Amino acid sequence: MATVASCGDGQDPWCDDLESFRGLDQLSAAILAGDGPSAREQLEDFGRLAQDSPEEISDDMAEIARVLGEAVEVAMAGEDSGDIENRRGAINQSLAAVPRNISAVSAWAEEECGIRLD
Repeated sequence: MATVASCGDGQDPWCDDLESFRGLDQLSAAILAGDGPSAREQLEDFGRLAQDSPEEISDDMAEIARVLGEAVEVAMAGEDSGDIENRRGAINQSLAAVPRNISAVSAWAEEECGIRLD
């Protein structure tokens, strides 16, 4: 369970925005439901979160958003897309580096926001 201090407690206001995306539940639900428009909307919201992220983790957030975007596009493309296997291979390579980005964001969130992202 996450413990979060309110923004009035001297924490970065971005923490509240990050808390709303913890777990990416709405994005996951949209993908599982095959709801491309909702998945893309959630992805856009996450992209804005990444753009607004604190400088210390902005590169990590940008990379997470980029890889999520690629993964959502492949997930929503369906099996009949001609280059689906090539795109999956490229995403798998990108995903291999993402744990480092997630770890950096998670450590920052725990220290600055009191949020555990795992």
